[in-house]
Amino acid sequence: MIELRTSPHVKGALTLPQIMRQVVYALLPICAFAIYQFGLSALALILVVTLSCLITESLINALAHKPDTLNDYSALITGILLALTLPPGFPLWMGAVAGFVAIALGKSLFGGIGFNLFNPALMGRAFVQAAFPVAITSWTPAGLADRFSQFIPSSLTFPFTQPAATDGISGATPLALHKFEATTTPLNDLFLGFSSGSLGETSSLLLLLCGGYLILRGFMGWRIPLAIFISAVVLSSLFYFIDAVQYPDPWFMLTSGGLMLGALFMATDPVSAPVTPMGMWVFGLLIGALTIIIRLFGGLPEGIMYAILLANASVPLIEAIAQPRKFGQVKAEKPMNHTDTTQAGPMAQPADKKNPAETPKQTTSLAMVTTLGLVSMISGLLVVLTWQLTLNPIQENQRIMIEKAIFQVIPGAQIRRSYTLTDDGLETGLPGYGSKRKGAKSKGLTSKDSKRSAKKNKNLPIYAAYDDQGQLKGIAAEAAAQGYAGMVRLLYGYDPQCECIRGFSIIKMAETPGLGDKILTDTNFLANFNALDARLNSDKTALKNTIVTVKHGSKINPWEIDAISGATITSKAVAKAINQSARQLLPRLQAYIKQLHLLEKTTDEPEGQE
Repeated sequence: MIELRTSPHVKGALTLPQIMRQVVYALLPICAFAIYQFGLSALALILVVTLSCLITESLINALAHKPDTLNDYSALITGILLALTLPPGFPLWMGAVAGFVAIALGKSLFGGIGFNLFNPALMGRAFVQAAFPVAITSWTPAGLADRFSQFIPSSLTFPFTQPAATDGISGATPLALHKFEATTTPLNDLFLGFSSGSLGETSSLLLLLCGGYLILRGFMGWRIPLAIFISAVVLSSLFYFIDAVQYPDPWFMLTSGGLMLGALFMATDPVSAPVTPMGMWVFGLLIGALTIIIRLFGGLPEGIMYAILLANASVPLIEAIAQPRKFGQVKAEKPMNHTDTTQAGPMAQPADKKNPAETPKQTTSLAMVTTLGLVSMISGLLVVLTWQLTLNPIQENQRIMIEKAIFQVIPGAQIRRSYTLTDDGLETGLPGYGSKRKGAKSKGLTSKDSKRSAKKNKNLPIYAAYDDQGQLKGIAAEAAAQGYAGMVRLLYGYDPQCECIRGFSIIKMAETPGLGDKILTDTNFLANFNALDARLNSDKTALKNTIVTVKHGSKINPWEIDAISGATITSKAVAKAINQSARQLLPRLQAYIKQLHLLEKTTDEPEGQE
């Protein structure tokens, strides 16, 4: 029998298992450092996720009657890399689910090793990101004193139950601290690994050493990591030079989060990455740019996972564009337009042309551009029409929602009136709504002192709420601050009698379900607003004390808000929003408190009644 094979016919001495074994060797120091930082929970998580990947691969091979592939080390590497992308206190049963998904959906579904379109470890990580958003965003600080004697409580959570509370040991990653609290982690901590984060992303120095080992041994290409680093540094430098206060410096972006781990061990997956030199450069530049854009402008603080997966999906297009010219290929010359003169008469046809009826007509660029323009114009008209048709119902729903929130945050209120605090005083109605609606006249309440103090301040909408006897019960105002997944907009109630905040209600937020939204259900957190101190100083020009969020269980002052454990960022957003609004509103409002005690009958808007 003659066996025919495609080139190359001469193979190197290294086999796939030998190459994969070297990758495992490079990952072992990273695993050891993760265990040193986070203790027993890190060790257990690495073992559980890796065993889940190995068992899943073995079972699928058995069910499909395929040879066992555990000896090629690919499933082992997938398990280790997946575990290194997870937070230290991630429940072990969720880690097992992530390992199953990584092998079953990320690898075997596409046909096994060599056929996966996406990085299997990141597929598993993306699944648990969507399935368990609370657990995947719960972080534990490194170097806890008891990390080698006991597990992080959430690690041993029973399947399909809520993770155990981690009071006193919750933390945030450097990226989350900068994005949501404008706090920058020292570069030394990021480079050496003394910061919070996923198991394998904390030490940039160790990742560079382990990745450099593979590059020097020829087991990893250098183009993709270098392209990612260049793209990330250049783009983050551009934003940093535009606004150094808002955007972090490029070295912070390079050494924080999972950029190093992703660039060196995820993006370089030889199956899901391009193989042409030019394709590698394009692939790496795309990942670096997407990572920075997601970090700066996305709802999540990290973006390397989604950047790599999006780039994996773009590999076929990148390879098609970046294909080198074939050996011996010359640029095709433009065919000359000549006519075969052997056939005389007006019916003469070019000798090299077929019958036009038999040749498909090619679509011109002008036709494609025209079609695209028409589709875009029609789509734009549909969007505008939809917006116009839904604008009034949306505004009415917002009005009803705010009205309900007013009666919620001001206990005992039955009637509400809307006002706008302007440079000229207190005017009836909201901006663009009050005195110009239904021909009503403005009923401004002015004060010379308030004119001077509010000379350069913006207009502030407020809602005065009264009981059924016309007595002022409180004043409601809107506030907003950046939360974990976006802006947290709320309405809070101020009681002039006690000079305190009586309650708040969320108007809009996109916080993590089951964690961030506890600000609406946690009784201990809501108890902070029974009488939250909002007194002014002696000359009534500023808040006497800054309204702040403190660590769970450490509240001692009436102007402090006891945070929700595990939802510290959202808790701080509530305090920050109320403090910023109260600091601006309450000093200006004092001149009108007496006038607001008198309930006015107005015609600019209907009475808001419960």
